[in-house]
Amino acid sequence: MNSFLICQFSELTLGNLIKETFDSSFPDIISKVQIKYIYRYLSNINAKSILLEKEYLDKDYLEDYSRYYIKSFNNNGYLSARLHFFSEEINHNDVNSYLSKLEEKNLNKLQTSYLGFMIIKPLNQTFIGKTCLKLYPDFNICHSDKKCITRLYEVNLFGIKLKVESVAFQEQDKVVSACATTSIWTALHAMSWRAINEIPACSEITTNAINHIANSNNYFPKSELSNKQILRALDVEKLKHHSYSLKNISYQDFLSHIKTHIDSKIPLILGVDVNKIENDGSLSQLAGHAVTVLGYKFNREKSEQSIALYLHDDRLGPFVRATFYKINDKSLELVLINETLNKEQQWGLALQLKGEDGKWLPANEILFPDSLIIPARKKVRLPVTYVYNTCKLIKEVYLAWVATSGIEITNNDIVSYNIELLDISTIKDTIIASEIIVKDPEAPKEKISKNEIQALKQEKIKFLTKNYAKFHWVASFLFRGEKAFSILFDATQIPQGNAIAGIYIFNKFASDPILELFRKYANSDFSYQHIQSVKASETFYSSFIRFLKESELNYIQDLNNRFGGLRAPKYIKDSEIKNMDIVNNVTKDKFYSFSNLNFNQHCIKLKNGSLKHMLWAISEDGALLTGEEINNQGHPCLTGFQSARIAGEIHYQNDNKWTINAKSGRYSGDYINKDLYLKNAIDFFKSIFIFEENETIEYMSSVQ
Repeated sequence: MNSFLICQFSELTLGNLIKETFDSSFPDIISKVQIKYIYRYLSNINAKSILLEKEYLDKDYLEDYSRYYIKSFNNNGYLSARLHFFSEEINHNDVNSYLSKLEEKNLNKLQTSYLGFMIIKPLNQTFIGKTCLKLYPDFNICHSDKKCITRLYEVNLFGIKLKVESVAFQEQDKVVSACATTSIWTALHAMSWRAINEIPACSEITTNAINHIANSNNYFPKSELSNKQILRALDVEKLKHHSYSLKNISYQDFLSHIKTHIDSKIPLILGVDVNKIENDGSLSQLAGHAVTVLGYKFNREKSEQSIALYLHDDRLGPFVRATFYKINDKSLELVLINETLNKEQQWGLALQLKGEDGKWLPANEILFPDSLIIPARKKVRLPVTYVYNTCKLIKEVYLAWVATSGIEITNNDIVSYNIELLDISTIKDTIIASEIIVKDPEAPKEKISKNEIQALKQEKIKFLTKNYAKFHWVASFLFRGEKAFSILFDATQIPQGNAIAGIYIFNKFASDPILELFRKYANSDFSYQHIQSVKASETFYSSFIRFLKESELNYIQDLNNRFGGLRAPKYIKDSEIKNMDIVNNVTKDKFYSFSNLNFNQHCIKLKNGSLKHMLWAISEDGALLTGEEINNQGHPCLTGFQSARIAGEIHYQNDNKWTINAKSGRYSGDYINKDLYLKNAIDFFKSIFIFEENETIEYMSSVQ
């Protein structure tokens, strides 16, 4: 018996190979809805060949078999089969030659043409097992308006290693699972951070769902799981979950939830009420159902201004397109992009199938969203609703303030935002790769000063070196389409906590019109209570305002900008240690402000030539330290081996001319803006000491 068979791809050969798998005992293969869908899907991605792997051990089916089917008298055994699909024509001789000697060019040919696989379980009706098919070629997942969650599946075909980007689909097995079980199983597969071999089979998911729940019995359900049972199954998988009722939700808010979580690579389990569209346009309710949402599309082409979601629906197949429709009396009308619906207007999702000619068929069902369950990593405790509400309130308060100032706004999208869940490593990767924008794109002649550039650099360094939680909801605000700033919400926090972890400015020109207005009016009499869209108590708006106030230039930031960030002494000399302790400079003086001392008198040993130079440094708390260098004991003895800022030497030249430099290998060696800090240090000297009329104090440039 051949261990594999190969045919040209067609509807008949697909059905025939499935029948061949189990001795032609399967009835009406071709008429099966899922097979028709998968056939048309594969046709649209240009399938040319099918390879049947006749004996395959499938982990999921083995688990289901051991839990249930092994006890059935007429079970068909534990072996499954697997179909592989290719976009190139291949035959038995090709495969035999590849197996005898696999050359790189042949491996590349197979990999390039590989479209995925479908497991056939030894069941008479619900035989479609784990199925991973390549996305449509025109589905550009990198495009901002079209995204879908996928993961990499590695396939071993007789020792030939192949790969496919997909999310696993399977048909609902009405014996060991319900549609919700299959949705959970798909959602687990869509979490790329979970190991595939650790994802439980549907029978185990069902057992976990029905155990430990009131009114549940330890047998496999013949009907759908309740939301409570779904959440129990997610609990067992050690996932954090957030659930929402979608009754009366606007389609804009619903779409925002979908977009945020798909952008964050988080699948969603969507509970729906399925309604059949009758010939007269009326709707008749069929049943409740659960699907897994994996992607979305905003098609902005003139020919099709529609919005769509991509679902795994076990009744149909993988990556089924569902388009938004509004219900007007007995008719359905497509919802266009940026179209706003009234809360009273009913809307739903129409599943779209393609005909034999590749064109979309009229919708025959519409799904009304009922509930949404969002599974996520266990550490992600903060539901995104608080982040939504905060961003929405920030935008509306900003627009209200601008309106009161008399400025006419013709487009509410002057301020917009995107939200996604990111780990801190990804956030820092984005920030470290970002450039500081020094010119205003709207007005190229407008530039920020060197001090402002330095301050932004310091903020970037401060952000990158600060410790943060693992996961954050990142709200990226845009002003007139330009990325302005991002607000980080600690996703490991709870709603009652202070979740705002940081605000990072990407573009000062785009950020200032928003943030400066909030800084200016945050404590004014202006009230946002009249804005009814969200409750302030369900936001982090107060935390946002408080963070802005605290992030205004403070004393430490001012010291960093004027005299450089803190540096630990780079090394210590043997001469600076005595009895295992740092030698203290007994000549040290410390000044915070005007001292009423004459500089001549303070540095008299320099002027009379008894000293070659004196030491100086700016301490951590902003004090000026001065002292003599004794017995080759340098700046660490002056600072007490503490962190300090710019440091150097004081010299007397002649004719009442003094100079200071930044000659300190222990403290000043790696400052980029050394000369700027020196100039600021001179100003500090002048504010502390009295200088004679004919005296001058200058800095010695680091480039001299």
